[in-house]
Amino acid sequence: MTAFESPLVSIIVPVYNVALYLDECLNSIKMQTYQNLEIIVVEDCSTDHSIQVLQPYLKDRRIKFIKNVKNLGLSATRNKGIDLATGVYIMFVDSDDIIDLSLVKTCVDCATTTKADLITYGHAQFSDTPETVKQPCSPSDLELISYKQGNEYFNLDHYCWANFIRFSVLKHSNIRFPVGFYYEDGPFHWHLGLEVKNRYYLPKKMYLYRKHSQSISALSSKNGRKLLDAFTLELEIIALVKRYRRDELKNVLSRRLIDFNFYNLLYIDDKFLASALSKVKIVESSMRENDYEQVFNYRSITVLFLTLVPNYISLPFLRLIRIILHKIFKPTRKLIRNAFKYLSFSNEKDITYQDA
Repeated sequence: MTAFESPLVSIIVPVYNVALYLDECLNSIKMQTYQNLEIIVVEDCSTDHSIQVLQPYLKDRRIKFIKNVKNLGLSATRNKGIDLATGVYIMFVDSDDIIDLSLVKTCVDCATTTKADLITYGHAQFSDTPETVKQPCSPSDLELISYKQGNEYFNLDHYCWANFIRFSVLKHSNIRFPVGFYYEDGPFHWHLGLEVKNRYYLPKKMYLYRKHSQSISALSSKNGRKLLDAFTLELEIIALVKRYRRDELKNVLSRRLIDFNFYNLLYIDDKFLASALSKVKIVESSMRENDYEQVFNYRSITVLFLTLVPNYISLPFLRLIRIILHKIFKPTRKLIRNAFKYLSFSNEKDITYQDA
């Protein structure tokens, strides 16, 4: 591969309180079969010993180390990495995750062959217990099979780390993460997809996403207040679709927003329920103002009803639905499942005794 065919790839790694996982992450990056890397590590004032874990890695000349003066949060830390990047391509790796040893080479080969501006690749989740930690595939396990992507891109999971991006796209369009919000990947994903025309997808699961008790997504699911950010960012995505005049994407976005709003109204902590309902009403109003077609199913009809009637009706009605779901339906379903399991187990025992 010539110098022209070996473009510099910038990998942005935000670091915050990941001392337990940082070795695995950085080793999976350092050991890439593709070596022309710029590894930008931005440390966001960790309170554990992440800094100490980082020290031996700083001997690698490919690593640029930046320490924030104060804790800025994930979005601002990633944005700082973008501002410092100099590569032809750019990608993100969260510092508690692991990437396949051939991920970068596979993406560079695909980009070289297809002239893609954006390559999205598969991912798999694993927990942080020792017996479930998976190691990256060997290079021989990977094949360069890619698919040209159209609007199906917008149905993919909104993870920024699942993208290999031509850096000029971010520079020219000034795509950045919204600062001060959780679920910041959503607007970034949509803005990127709206800006880029030449998109490809690699179905191989080359990014291993660690699910543990201190991960952003795990913490967010335990704190309903953080879910309120997601409702706010929905308005930003609606505005992006309008700005790019992509009316054909309204149906895709509408279905995602309705499903998201429906399930979060059912599961958000009760103390945030009134605020969540108010935000959903704003989102639904924005969709109607922008001529989004109504999707007709039980979720959309429920959300539509909740957003059209006054709060003194919608809030008690929503709380009643939640009581039925959590106090009656789910316990009953669990009881039935356990009963079937018990009956199946009993039948297996009877068969065993008869065989004996």
